[in-house]
Amino acid sequence: MLHKADGTEVWPRTSTKLPYLSLAGVIESSEDYATIRPRLRRAYEGLPGIASDDAFLVQEFEDGGGLLFCAHPDKNCALLLPGN
Repeated sequence: MLHKADGTEVWPRTSTKLPYLSLAGVIESSEDYATIRPRLRRAYEGLPGIASDDAFLVQEFEDGGGLLFCAHPDKNCALLLPGN
């Protein structure tokens, strides 16, 4: 479980032994998430089953790792860098 800066919790759907680095925040936009989500889906590869809400592969690394962006309908979000 991740505790984000605002105190809310995110439940990554991965092994509890997988180390990761996370940066949490909020999408700052006057648009609601229903408007933002289709643009995220067009721009990035969706990763179903990785997080309790939406997860997108933002950057894939040569070693097979990647940078993930996770977002929730209330516009809370996190960048995750899973460890090896």
